[in-house]
Amino acid sequence: MATFDYELFLGKRSGLVNECLIEPTNKILSVLNPLNIQGIFFIDTAYLLQLEKHSQYTRVKNDLIALRTQLIQLVKDGHFIFPHIHPHWNSAIYNGQNNQWDLSDNHNYTISTLNEHEQELIFSDCISYLKDIVKEAGGIQIIDSYRAGGWSLQPFQVFKKHFIEHNIKNDFSVLPGVYHFSKAQTFDYSNCDKKTPYQFNDSVCEENNQGSFSEFPISITKLSKKELFRHKMTTKFHAKWKKDSSFGRGIGQAAELTDKQPKSPDGFQLSTFNEYLSMDFLSKAKLNNYLDFCINQEFVHFLSHPKLCTNHSIQTFKDLLTILTADFNVLSNYNEIKQHYIK
Repeated sequence: MATFDYELFLGKRSGLVNECLIEPTNKILSVLNPLNIQGIFFIDTAYLLQLEKHSQYTRVKNDLIALRTQLIQLVKDGHFIFPHIHPHWNSAIYNGQNNQWDLSDNHNYTISTLNEHEQELIFSDCISYLKDIVKEAGGIQIIDSYRAGGWSLQPFQVFKKHFIEHNIKNDFSVLPGVYHFSKAQTFDYSNCDKKTPYQFNDSVCEENNQGSFSEFPISITKLSKKELFRHKMTTKFHAKWKKDSSFGRGIGQAAELTDKQPKSPDGFQLSTFNEYLSMDFLSKAKLNNYLDFCINQEFVHFLSHPKLCTNHSIQTFKDLLTILTADFNVLSNYNEIKQHYIK
């Protein structure tokens, strides 16, 4: 399962639409489409709504047209689009000189910081916006899935009523065993050890076979010192000699960590040794690690960000998919995956 957070940088400087989204996404599609791999794109829909509000500016309007055109094509090509909501876009400041946004005000970085009326309004607007894009594309996909901004889906009771109201049945936010506490982004999945999709009801970390919702956890791999050293040398080589670095140029949220402790002592933070499977981090030096992981797991969930990919990482992802599709029956159609895992 290949999923993508379709978003700009979410801090002091957002980066440009073409560099962060249009160009890298087109390169990703040039890999997925020929191999008949269907991706799932979680769209930073609050950003699109902000563009609509500021469409009196020519460059903003052009960005909006380019994004809508690409999203419509995604649906036409058989990929899936779902909401990925960062509510602090409502307080973003537009800089007309460089056509970028300042999202330094992170007081409303997660849904749980909004009051109930604000929560309902942003859910309704974001989901309606994606439904309009699907309709314009002539698609029939149902908007029934979600990924939380900052992967922060806790407390789930905040989200549950909105999931029910808008027929959201599936979530893609959990990194099993991982926790992170900062002043903007906070989640604690330290007591979740599920590696395959499961059902839940009141708490996203508590499996409930009778639950109303399903979680599709993100895959985590461990890397050796040797693999990390080879990766460092590989990426340095490509950056220096091939001028190949990430497409996007922006500044993300500053991670001002807090001293909160996780629920489980077995929990861990993402680090150089523990990473989620992603095109963002992929290089030839990690190819065997990723390949072994995919071969030995029934369910594999990649999470990537177009803005963070490089030409080398995209090519390596293509190499990985080419091997897997040649030797295995790779199921990538989301509707078929749901039928397989959701009872």
